[in-house]
Amino acid sequence: MLYVFSRRTFVADTYARRLFAFLGFDAPAGYPAFHKAYAPVVLDTGLDVADLQEFHGLIDEFGKAYRDDAAKNESFLQSWRPGEAAPRPTE
Repeated sequence: MLYVFSRRTFVADTYARRLFAFLGFDAPAGYPAFHKAYAPVVLDTGLDVADLQEFHGLIDEFGKAYRDDAAKNESFLQSWRPGEAAPRPTE
């Protein structure tokens, strides 16, 4: 729907579920449950179709680049995980 019909929607694919889970969100298994849980939140942001396409694309590219949690732990998002200390700036 997002790409074919240019309708606002959240693509709750495997990459999104993995990323949300890595960041500490409750990520229900399966597309329907995950979509039901997070589509309203994402759509409430007011992102337009182009922004939602970009959001989906960035999630997918991140998922391809950082396929497992070990790789994600080496990414720039590692400090966004619950219980992780934010990196300190170097002087």
